[in-house]
Amino acid sequence: MHDRHESAGHDVLPSHTYVRVAQEAASLAVGAADTAMEAVSRATGRTAARLERRMHAAHPHALQAQKYARWAQTWQEDDVSVGTLANYASRAIACAADAQAAAEVEVTATGLRAQVERPLTAQERAGRERAARRAEAEQEAQERAATGMDADNRDIAARNRFYAQLSVAELGWTAGHVRVLEAAATGCLYIRNGVVRRAPAPGPWSGGRRISKPLAQALYAARFLASTRQDDGALVLTLSPMGERALALARLYPQGLYPDKQTAHAARTARAARRWMRSDEKKEAGRRLVALDPGALRLYRPPVTLAQQEARAEQDAAGQWEDEGGYCPGVLTPRPAARPAVAGPADAPAPRHGQQTTGCERSQPPRFHPHGMRARRQRQKDAARSCDYAEETQMVCFPEAGLGVSERHTGSRRSRRWRWSRRVPGASSWTASPTAGASATSRPTASQTAGVR
Repeated sequence: MHDRHESAGHDVLPSHTYVRVAQEAASLAVGAADTAMEAVSRATGRTAARLERRMHAAHPHALQAQKYARWAQTWQEDDVSVGTLANYASRAIACAADAQAAAEVEVTATGLRAQVERPLTAQERAGRERAARRAEAEQEAQERAATGMDADNRDIAARNRFYAQLSVAELGWTAGHVRVLEAAATGCLYIRNGVVRRAPAPGPWSGGRRISKPLAQALYAARFLASTRQDDGALVLTLSPMGERALALARLYPQGLYPDKQTAHAARTARAARRWMRSDEKKEAGRRLVALDPGALRLYRPPVTLAQQEARAEQDAAGQWEDEGGYCPGVLTPRPAARPAVAGPADAPAPRHGQQTTGCERSQPPRFHPHGMRARRQRQKDAARSCDYAEETQMVCFPEAGLGVSERHTGSRRSRRWRWSRRVPGASSWTASPTAGASATSRPTASQTAGVR
């Protein structure tokens, strides 16, 4: 028998191609076996034994080729993949080639291999992509109709179920713990005079059905419940964030709950007991509830259904419309005025001499913000530069013609003092005139010094 496992090319062709090639390969194998049998029937003498050996060698290969062709014909009923169908066609080709070689006839079956190993054409590839997208869209529509969630939220829900399977059994809860948390989730669970009750509706905290006090105390001690004191003295019990996640996980995996209180207490005692504990300490440890697993508490995320997403989108759109002012009947919606077209740099005429350029004609943006620090510094520099230019343009004459180098420097300093006194009102009188200041404060000459001596 033929045991080799032949595979087709990397590109999977249409299914009808493999079925047709498998049928052709089976026909070639059967033809080779029939040719060998006819040769035996006409043989005489010494060639009969050799021809009979050829017939017996070709017959099993023909049977194998027919088997693969039959499997390829019924591949849809057998629910096999197209890849398996390609292997059927490839094996049928190999069996046909072996049958022809055993019958010692021309081997023509190998030419069929090129038909199943050819690459896909552009039309076949495009058709396959369209079919794949269509099948994916149909699968997504079916899953959305079944779950009411998109792909991302379905993945979140699957992860939550995995976290529930890991953490619910470790809590050691019964169905009674879940009922207490469900009563707290409604906002109607309260304590008055040491009795835990579930009110018919939140508000008047009186009456209602009694709830197990030991279960409520254990859940409150483990921080699955939070309390709020009301004005009338009632203590309202609500779910804490850890209690909300624990209740959601318990609903996802109810198989992790224990059937009765005794079994749950035994499981908690076995998990919390230590060798050094006394019997009463072990019992007390079994009565205490453990907190939710930190990993499940951190990683749990509630999935959002498609209906919730649509409701949230409508609410956000309504809120945005109200924030923007909404619609006012009888008032036209203001629109910005149309701006005149601004000519480009190539179309704009060159400004004439003395003509100022308007703001719309400026093509260069400002170098920096007009109210920033750099703008203030630039204005200060411009003001100082304009002041210095005005001082330099004043026609002030100083009597420095007959002064030496040191006297010229003195006169220059006095001139600056004089200019400052001219700008500042109420300055001293000795700087009122540059000539008087120069004569009154100039250095004495050598002859004056000699006369004094």
